[in-house]
Amino acid sequence: MKIVLTVMLMAGIAFAYIPPLRMILERTSENAGAGVYAIETEVLLTDGANESSVKESWLVENERTLRLTVTGLKELKGLKLTYLYENGLKWALKAQKRESQPIPEDFVERWHHIRNADALSNFLIASHLIPEFKKEKQSRTVFEESLLRLSRSQGVVNYAIGETSKTALTPKIWIEQDFFVIRKIRLPSQAELEFDNYKSYSKGLYYPKQKSIRWNQNKVSINTLSVVPKSGNLNAQFNPKNLEIQNQSEILYGHPLKTLLEEFYTRFR
Repeated sequence: MKIVLTVMLMAGIAFAYIPPLRMILERTSENAGAGVYAIETEVLLTDGANESSVKESWLVENERTLRLTVTGLKELKGLKLTYLYENGLKWALKAQKRESQPIPEDFVERWHHIRNADALSNFLIASHLIPEFKKEKQSRTVFEESLLRLSRSQGVVNYAIGETSKTALTPKIWIEQDFFVIRKIRLPSQAELEFDNYKSYSKGLYYPKQKSIRWNQNKVSINTLSVVPKSGNLNAQFNPKNLEIQNQSEILYGHPLKTLLEEFYTRFR
């Protein structure tokens, strides 16, 4: 009986109606809120043998404009990092000099703050999660249908968006069918992101209570502590000229997770 029920469930998933990609992206972007948010999280990093924690304080205007302050906890007390993400660049103050570099491709936080369907579609293409539509090959409807399927992940049914291969784990994004929130992403780098226990916040923001990032033997677990909308003129907070907090990472010398911490804040932040 259990086998029959499983087969029936999977058959129901296989033949259920799947809306157009545009509608899925519109509904998802509607859950990204409005205005500026202050978000506090606690981050646990582990390589399987060692673990350490830091606190992150985010100030987020949208997916393009964010500010992050990192404070070490327990044995990492003394670690202090500040990054500003603005107009495609990641800024930091090092040796009394402001330095910038392109925002890393695996940057995680922006996924929850993309506020319109066009931007989300363009970002999926730029992140190589879906290919760009080519008119000469096929109609848009056929193109979109080839990228969409229903898939059960994390105990819920999702719209799995991306190309499928029988021989490789392809980049893909999973968006929950009922609530249109991002539940999982497999990046082109093969790092996997999972987002769980979404909560509703002010101004239409749905944000996960838990996030996890896995790559190689490494895992980072992120627990959301608070999400608070901010008001007033905050432009100065997002201006690289006002970046005055010197990054302090000397505490990492000799730390068993030095390489992991540096990779995380270089690659995913």
